[in-house]
Formats: sequence, C-alpha cells, structure tokens
Amino acid sequence: MSKPDEGPQPELIPAPSTRGFLFGLSAAPALAVVLSGLVVILAFQLIGGMQALVVSAPVYIPLLLSAFIPVGDRKLLEWIPIAMAMIQKQITRQDRYRAKILAPRPDGTLALPGRTAALRLVEDAPSGAAFIHDPHRQTLVAVARIEHGEFLLLDDTEKEERSILFSRLISQIASAEGITRTQIISRSIPDVGVGVKTWWEKQRSKAVSPIAAQAYDELTEAVTTATERHETLMVFSLDLRATGRAIKSYGGGLAGAAAIMRARMGTIEGAARTAKLRVSSWLTREELSIMIRTAYDPADAPFLQEHPNLGARTDQAGPVALREKWTMLQTDSAVHKTFLVVWPGIRVWPGFLRPLVVRPGTRIAFTLIFEPIPRKKALAEAKREVINEEIRAHEKAKSGKISTVLDSMDSQKASQNLADVASGFTDVRFAGLITVSAADEHALGEAVEDAKTAAAEANCELRLMYGQQESMFPIAALPLARGLRKKMMI
Repeated sequence: MSKPDEGPQPELIPAPSTRGFLFGLSAAPALAVVLSGLVVILAFQLIGGMQALVVSAPVYIPLLLSAFIPVGDRKLLEWIPIAMAMIQKQITRQDRYRAKILAPRPDGTLALPGRTAALRLVEDAPSGAAFIHDPHRQTLVAVARIEHGEFLLLDDTEKEERSILFSRLISQIASAEGITRTQIISRSIPDVGVGVKTWWEKQRSKAVSPIAAQAYDELTEAVTTATERHETLMVFSLDLRATGRAIKSYGGGLAGAAAIMRARMGTIEGAARTAKLRVSSWLTREELSIMIRTAYDPADAPFLQEHPNLGARTDQAGPVALREKWTMLQTDSAVHKTFLVVWPGIRVWPGFLRPLVVRPGTRIAFTLIFEPIPRKKALAEAKREVINEEIRAHEKAKSGKISTVLDSMDSQKASQNLADVASGFTDVRFAGLITVSAADEHALGEAVEDAKTAAAEANCELRLMYGQQESMFPIAALPLARGLRKKMMI
C-alpha cells in the first residue's frame, strides 16, 4: 500500500510461480510420468534384460518426452487426461444432455446437468432470500445483488481508495467462519426496457402533447430494442461441515444452516457498507431461477423480463438441451466459450478490467473467485516457499548457474507473501473466468475476437479451456460459487 503523500500507485498482480515440481510440471503429472517410465523400464529389464530394454525404448521414451514437448500453453503430458476424459464422454454420450420434458424433476431442484444436478433451492422465510444447497459437498450458497456506484467516473485517488477497501472486504469475508468461497460475477443481459415502459405508461396519462407523446413512443421503442444492462452479484458459500456445531445450536438441519447464513449475511452487508458498496437485495427463488434459465437460454430473457412469474419454477431453470464440444458449449439458444483470465505481467491501475467487464454489444459473464486459506496453512505454505527459494538459489550458486529475472521475481513474491501473512492479512487464492455467448457459431467467433481485443486493452490474455467447457460454464456464468483446481488459481 502506498503512503498518502505518494498519490495513487499501480499494483502488480501476483503471477503463478514459474517453477514446477519436476520438468516445470505440477506434482501429479510429474510423478505420473516418472513412475510410469520407471515401471516400464524395470518391467522390461526384469523380463528380458538389456536387450528387452533397448527393444522397448519406443514405449518409454515417448512417455518421458511427453513431459518436455509443449502443446499450446501446456506440456503434452498435461493434455492427455483432458483428451481422454473428453473421448470417454463422447463414447458414453455424456457430452450431451436432454431434459425429460414428460418427467420433470421435483420443484425445488434446479434441473441442472452433470455435476450440478443435485443442487436445489431452499427458501428462507425470515430473509426472503433463496439459498442454493449442495447435499454432496455440504454447502449453502447465498447470492447478493450489489450496487457499487459510478466507479469509472471517480478520480484516481478515489478509485485507489475503493480498491483498498474492496481488498479489505474480501479479506474480512474470507475470515468469517465457514465462508469457504466468494464469487463476484458481472454479466451483461438484454434489457427490454420494462422499467422504461412502465414509467412512460404512467407519464402518458399526464398532460403530454401529441407530438411529444409520439417522440417518446419512438424513443422508448428504440431504447427497448438496442439496450443492455449490467448487474453485479456477490456469491457466498457456507461450509456446513465447518459450522456443524453452530448449526446444531440453532436446531440443526437446513433450518439451522439458514440461521447461520442469515448471520453471515448481516456481517457481509456491514462489510460492504464499509467498502462503500451496498447490498441492494438477496436474490429470491424467482430471481435465481430466471438468472440460471437465461444463462442457458438468452433468447428467453426478454420474455421472462416482461413475465417474471413464468420463470419462477426451479424445475425449469436448467437447459432443455446441451452439447459439449472440445472448444465450446451449445445450449438451448446460444453457444458459449469459457476462458481463464491470465493476469497482466505489468503493474496496473484500479479499473484496468473495464474494457473486459463492460463491452457493449458482446454478451459476457465475468467471474472472480476467491478462496480463503486458513492462517496456519497459509503461514506454513509461505514459509515453505521462502525456504525452497533459498535452497534453489544456493544450489544455483553452487553449480555455477546464473539466476534470471524470473528467479528474482519468484523469490521476492515468496518473501512478500510471508511478510503479509505474518502481519495478519488473510491469504486468499483467486482466479478470473469469462464466458462469451452468442446466438450461433459465426456470431460467437466475432464476439470472442471482440473479447480478446478487450482483454488486450486490459493487458490480460484469455486462455480457452479446451475439453472443459461443460464443467467451466457453471463456474463462470452461474452464481453457484463452485471451485477450481488449485493449480488454476493464484
């Protein structure tokens, strides 16, 4: 944090370490390739000695080389499980989904496909909100609609202050008992101008000249066919296992879990006010159902805005049809591509994501995911990383190797992280995802190019999630507070 007399300063977003467990790979792939190679070598040597070992070289050499051969942004070895999983889906026809229209699920379930099929809504009468319950992962999720004012119109000093307050907000929420994940989702949605139409119908009854009335009619017609609106949601996941004792003190079951969630909601509302944000409402059953439905079927959004009561049934919230491909996901009336956001390698100012989040004419859902790291674990990881960096530096100096700028950045990052955690900051992992949607593949191609241009303006990159579109879409486009693999987060 900069001193008050220094004025606003750009910040550097931490980047993932440039090191890997072995060959630049994370632990699991590295161990897999080494163990597999050793097993093959030992097996052939025991069976036929050196002669069999030489003959079997075409088997184990490609296996070992796969750890070094780059394909896109990964090593070949890391693509193998993704490709195999996709092939298995296609063979077993799990890459597609069709809703059973004649045998709908019970009302209360969200009728979602795949891993989210078990999710259901729990209505909380005291607060009027609806919670998303995952009986398998034992979590309860609440969704808040956030009003953040005209951030982009503020001066640089005020923007920096808001950014600092926001970081404190995330830290405060992360330190709340039981909150295991926070998701912030900003999405652009078509606006048929229901509010504008309602306002004009009320004003029409007043003394308005025929010429002015005609002009207003034309204006409202233009507004309701060419506008869109943006909304920001904050999603919170409560771990029911971690709060088991507190839930029992409130009577146990979902009623007790809802009572704990209401207490956390009050904490979050207070923390939001401190960060100069406002929780305008907690999403209800109808609002959540419509949001999920329109994510899969954007063409239905204008109709549901005009007739919100028709979208209240949760058993119709999910898609009617879905088909996953290697690079995209097809749903009822749209095709989607989900990307992982690769953060800038340079210092950036508050608001640098504006081109990516606010992109008129392109349907985008942008998500930030924050996961708190328990203090003891964060402190242990930070100490371990500093020690590892010191060992690597000593080994390089001993062997005569030259340290690079990347080595220096990794070392500085490890030391700074340890200092922050030791001083009391709550450490979090975070990641950014973006889903681009359009009516057909041609329009999607244009929208993706526009999104990539926006990402370049924000000094970011978009990494397409090949072979993982069906699993990434709910994480990026729906308010479910689902998690990512650790290696995808910073």
